[in-house]
Amino acid sequence: MKSRWLSAIKTVLVLVLILLLLPVPRSTAAPADPTYVWAKRMGAGSWDHARGATLDGAGNVYTTGYFGGMVDFDPGAGTYNLSSAGGADVFVSKLDTDGNFVWARAMGGTGTDLGYDVVLDGVGNVYIIGTFSGTADFNPGTGSYNLTSAGSDDIFICKLTSSGNLVWAIRMGGTGQDYGVSLRVDDVGNLYATGFFNGTADFDPGAGTLNLISQGGRDVFVVKLDNNGSLIWAKSFGGTADDQGMGVVVDGNGNVYSVGGFHNTVDFDPGAGIFNLTSAGDYDAFISKLDSGGNFVWAKALSGTDQLLAKAIILDTSGNVYTTGHFYGTADFDPGTGTYNLTSAGGSDIFVGELDSNGNLVWMGAMGGTGQDTSSAITMDGGGNIYTTGDFSSTADFDPGTSTYNLTSAGNYDIFISRLNGDGRFAWAVAMGGTANDIGFSVDVDNAGNIYTSGYFIGVADFDPGTGTQNLNGAGGFDIFVSKLAQSDVTPPIVVATNITSPYTTGPTSFTVTYSEDVYDPAGNTDPDDVTNPANYLLVEAGPNGDFDTLSCGSGVQPDDVQIPIDTITYNNAIFTATINFNGGVPLPDGTYRLFVCGTTSIMDPETNLLNGGADSLYNFTVQALAAAALPATGFPQGRVTALPPQPESKAYTTTDLSLEIPKLGLSLPIVGVPLSNNGWDVSWLGNSAGWLQGSAFPTWPGNTVLTAHVWDAFNNPGPFVDLKTLRYGDRVEIHAWGQVYVYEVRQSFLLWGAKNTDRIFQHEEYDVLTLLT
Repeated sequence: MKSRWLSAIKTVLVLVLILLLLPVPRSTAAPADPTYVWAKRMGAGSWDHARGATLDGAGNVYTTGYFGGMVDFDPGAGTYNLSSAGGADVFVSKLDTDGNFVWARAMGGTGTDLGYDVVLDGVGNVYIIGTFSGTADFNPGTGSYNLTSAGSDDIFICKLTSSGNLVWAIRMGGTGQDYGVSLRVDDVGNLYATGFFNGTADFDPGAGTLNLISQGGRDVFVVKLDNNGSLIWAKSFGGTADDQGMGVVVDGNGNVYSVGGFHNTVDFDPGAGIFNLTSAGDYDAFISKLDSGGNFVWAKALSGTDQLLAKAIILDTSGNVYTTGHFYGTADFDPGTGTYNLTSAGGSDIFVGELDSNGNLVWMGAMGGTGQDTSSAITMDGGGNIYTTGDFSSTADFDPGTSTYNLTSAGNYDIFISRLNGDGRFAWAVAMGGTANDIGFSVDVDNAGNIYTSGYFIGVADFDPGTGTQNLNGAGGFDIFVSKLAQSDVTPPIVVATNITSPYTTGPTSFTVTYSEDVYDPAGNTDPDDVTNPANYLLVEAGPNGDFDTLSCGSGVQPDDVQIPIDTITYNNAIFTATINFNGGVPLPDGTYRLFVCGTTSIMDPETNLLNGGADSLYNFTVQALAAAALPATGFPQGRVTALPPQPESKAYTTTDLSLEIPKLGLSLPIVGVPLSNNGWDVSWLGNSAGWLQGSAFPTWPGNTVLTAHVWDAFNNPGPFVDLKTLRYGDRVEIHAWGQVYVYEVRQSFLLWGAKNTDRIFQHEEYDVLTLLT
């Protein structure tokens, strides 16, 4: 094969710039405590409780719970009274992001009607779950829509529009006590609920019947409904004592996770199979996973000799499970064959922890003191930070690690809000309350990091967790509160650039990684979250099976993959760039590699926001020596038409925003990337494009860029480079890229024989050099 190559070097105006680098203080990972924004009261001194709350994208706050008597639900200067029809009625309230009244609705009858949870779907419809007794009107407008319980208490779920108007309401239950406690909605509007029931209960809210029968006392139910409130499936599990579901969540694949408490021996497989778990003492906590059809996947127990109850659950984007609740005494929080004991400091203590997507322990921490401390709700922000709320008494330590961070209640019980980073280490904790009983039941975080909590308080309570005072004055009994706190930063850092390219023709010995912001860099390189800790980077080569079996930093290197040692990392906090040195400075041999920049173990910013919100950044690349690659044939035989097969996906070209122009030849060609395979580059499908041969420098970057195009095309016509040999010294060649024009001038022209002159064509150049190959 005859190959001709043309080399051109860009005309360069060299400016000498002096960069003055000033020392920048090292980061200290210590997020500031949240600050007071507002707190609102609703109530009339009866038994008014907020139990569940959620946010929409605009920061509006929706709260549900129950109230008695006449209550003004406008927390501002206006008045919006609602009156219960009997003992307690359900309420739903909407406040805007500034805490101003938008609307409130009441539903109920002469019995006891309680709202426990509220969620929104993607278009702003509002769903409430709870329990009711007797006959209750669930139309909060001028009409009526009555439901009647079959026994003492039945489950209700209702759907309202974003304006608070009834769409539908349904009931499920039987002659016993049946409670709906937790509710979630998936991306297509299906609803998932959990709670507990006893006796025989019908979970088909329509004309059909689907009876579930408890095994003894209360049993757990998990139900899936469509967006119209029609039954899809319902499942139950339980034993001869009382078992209760307290929290439910659904992942992107429709798998349903629930948590709660159980006694004695319980079969957690709701189908024909059996999967028994046995409690070690009083209540033990359970975590259950069902698939989208309600079939058993797994179940785990957290066990202690005294009461241990899981009350809330969330998932991260990787399917890891986070749960919270309370426990007494000593409890083993490893649901597997190992042991991980935590011991309460006095009465009940709070637990918060993470299991992986298979239910294996990742970490678990305890918070509390000698009094009674409980956690009721959990949520996560976009940075992977975990928030819980509940109540505590006396003095309680909210640092689950080896350090101490005490809060002291002002009275019997105060509200706490805690933030941990994604691996369970303490960030901050604050308290709100007064001299009586003040309880937090819900917590949520908006995209800006503002924290919203709701619950109830008695008497006078201070809702400024800082040095200031922001008292709310209750009406005498239990009053509802909704509060908002602000944070300075909850945006997770991300990787915005690397110098990784693929394929490499000479094995690399280092990479650079640039972050979106300053990341944590304490002295030394051993802190688990340090950007310069080699453990926060993982480089593996695909093993004999050709696949990457290692999926994350957190799960570690898996068999068949080969780990490449990470040597040292240097970090420039002026430009947020880390340089990663590996393999002892020896260039990587031919192979397929993956670099993990670890968010699962994890790199974080000074506010303890985890990289990518707790996910790894992955970069695949190959090393393939060019000596084995043949230069491509740049044209087709003349005198005939060549039939081309379909272009295989493995040889697909990469589109770019670049173009090649040669004014003397009147050429303007788009540039596409031609991948390097085991045998070289296949340019058969270039047509009227110029091909950048991968393995050479990216066009306009420093180094030697090799471009080619057809001399004769498959249709027996002259190709774009047919007259390339007519270019002479000084002729201009241009690359147009991102609104810029890069101008090159011809400097050399050589004639080479044979397809194995790869090294000559791809010879290393320090500056921006363009080689045109025919």
